[in-house]
Amino acid sequence: MNFFSALLGRERFFVKEEDLGALWNLFLFESFSFSEFTFEEGGASFWVLAIDVKKLRRRADKAHLSLACTARRGLPALFHRYRNRWGLIVGGLAALFLLFLSSRVVWDVRISGNEIIPTGEIEALLEENGLFAGARLRDIHAGELENRVLISTDKIAWLSVNLSGTVAHVQVMESVEPPASESTNPANLVAARDGQIELLQLYRGKSVVKIGQAVREGELLVSGISDSRDGGFFYTRAAGEVLARTAREVRVEIPFTSTEERTVGERVGEISLRFFHLCAKIYKRAGKEGEDCAIIEVQKGLDGAGLSRLPVFLDLTLFCERESVEVLRTPAEALELAFAALDEELARLSDDTQLLSKEIRTEWGDESVTLVCSLRCIENIAKQVEFEVLP
Repeated sequence: MNFFSALLGRERFFVKEEDLGALWNLFLFESFSFSEFTFEEGGASFWVLAIDVKKLRRRADKAHLSLACTARRGLPALFHRYRNRWGLIVGGLAALFLLFLSSRVVWDVRISGNEIIPTGEIEALLEENGLFAGARLRDIHAGELENRVLISTDKIAWLSVNLSGTVAHVQVMESVEPPASESTNPANLVAARDGQIELLQLYRGKSVVKIGQAVREGELLVSGISDSRDGGFFYTRAAGEVLARTAREVRVEIPFTSTEERTVGERVGEISLRFFHLCAKIYKRAGKEGEDCAIIEVQKGLDGAGLSRLPVFLDLTLFCERESVEVLRTPAEALELAFAALDEELARLSDDTQLLSKEIRTEWGDESVTLVCSLRCIENIAKQVEFEVLP
């Protein structure tokens, strides 16, 4: 079957042996076109184009010929077979539409190189300047787009847009934030906490303490007032590090009973199907939700396995009921939570803090458990404090 026959369709007919003579006369005088004429037991079969079938049947009825259709092939037969299955028809038309659309619009925007700026923020900038999933390829001019984005923000130092088929690859180089300009006001260095001086590393200012000296919180370490050679004095902004041996105590208390907000139920409020920038609501829950109900917006992508990200998403609105629940903890559970909280507190110590020793003491109460952690450290205790110079 050639392409022409497949497009127009064709049907196979069987004629009995006693009617073969009349059939030949019909073919001879009516100039019907047929193909693949085959003799079979009790008669013969042949194929006729679908556009000639009605005419053939009319002429056969007049000639009192008995023709039986035994098969149908081609596109019209396919449509006739699935005429009541609208899902297949709509799916086929949608596939043809997507095939037509796929070579004309951007299907995916992939961003790389960003570490500080969120990907969503960059996507918003690109969309404002015409690059997004669904944008027409012919409307995208990489050079102009790059310039517009760079002009619109000072967070991006360099941007490159490369189109590979229907995928836009965007490479980003983030701007380096200039260091904050240091104040020129005069200042002293004072002790941020109690400690014993271990090391002095001064850049500016006059030290008023010595190594081995014990100091209290708030005590002056380095003065911003220095003597000048002419017998007077001058002001400066003291700077440097004063490393000291310190002792501190961290306390963490976990009660055996507490009240927590928990989600006790989750229901789907709305479902919307989004294709590129087209959005259609396909489900909405009737009725109102309670005041204690939290609303969560969730977006789920319908990605093809091993394929590029598809621009089809489900936007879900979830209603989560919340209520206050009294939580009872066993001593073992409370102690485990206390150690976890203590680890978080220790992780907040400055990177400049060197931990020398750690001693943990557990205090049990009727309603809670408390961890008392005694720390011995070496750390920079110098804190810059500005002072006013009177005229």
